[in-house]
Amino acid sequence: MMRHIPSYLERKKSKRRSEGYFNWDTIGQTQVWVGENGYLKVVVVPSLGGKIVSLSTVNGREWLYPANGHMENSGYDSVVEMGDARGWDELFPNLDACHVDKFPWQGVILPDHGEVRSLPWQVQEARAEELVLSVHGVRLPYTLTRALRLVAEDTLRLEYILENHSPFEMPYFWSAHPLWTVRPGDRIELPDSAQQFRVAHSTDSELLPETVFRWPNPETTEKYHLDKPGCSLKPYAHKIYFVNPIPEGWARIVTADGGESLELRYDTQYCPYLVLWLNDKGWNNHLNVSIQPASGMLNPIQSARKLWTSTNVPGFGKVSWWVEITVVHQSGST
Repeated sequence: MMRHIPSYLERKKSKRRSEGYFNWDTIGQTQVWVGENGYLKVVVVPSLGGKIVSLSTVNGREWLYPANGHMENSGYDSVVEMGDARGWDELFPNLDACHVDKFPWQGVILPDHGEVRSLPWQVQEARAEELVLSVHGVRLPYTLTRALRLVAEDTLRLEYILENHSPFEMPYFWSAHPLWTVRPGDRIELPDSAQQFRVAHSTDSELLPETVFRWPNPETTEKYHLDKPGCSLKPYAHKIYFVNPIPEGWARIVTADGGESLELRYDTQYCPYLVLWLNDKGWNNHLNVSIQPASGMLNPIQSARKLWTSTNVPGFGKVSWWVEITVVHQSGST
């Protein structure tokens, strides 16, 4: 039995804000875990696919996109649009609904946007600056564990361990799935190696899937400034993926006034690819962005039919990877 850990409110009264800690709390009837230090505050909902529903700073900016309704999802094997689109969840072991073509799981059908986003996660450890959760596969034999660590005042680190419980090599696709809040004038900054991308989905028929375009502005049109959310001439929503791995392993969002930035750094050994969701009021009239490190390259033609991946975990094997989120506030800015 897990030892009693004081609630967030109890600890907040007795601990200095400069000390990082995770503690339980409730939102309505739902148990959540709150991690906080002198600068960052993160809120996690284990029962909701381990979703991170909030990442905010002491300066008052909420970086994760807020809820579009009650804090819930539509259950296992549901379409992702039917659930809660807020925050950060994990896409695993697949993206689009598909079937597996690898022995011995040929014909196994995996749900839209994977299994783990709609399964309850179990809290394994909760101590000081660390919260560890895990989830077990339903249609494939795996355990996925994620540790959240407040490793610095401005940095949250996510560490993942994937375990294969079968003697057979198991294919998988993993992608982070955070939905970030952006405002007009904010900008997306990427390494110089992020040059060519393809479109997986788009509201614009001119941006044909599998056509190669150049970041940040497709040569075929001047309607878009993909690195400047909220500044285009017409609404759009695009999901794009970069053709080549991004060896630098980072991407960031900088606020319009330059006063704050959010940077993702990620493990390029196991997450070499980068996917972006860019929504400038083209989907549900919302303005948001998703920066998604991924284990494999998206393929919009094949992914609807089978689990397309170049990534495998050995029989009875493990793989691990990490992502860090750093939020920097420039002193003197407002």
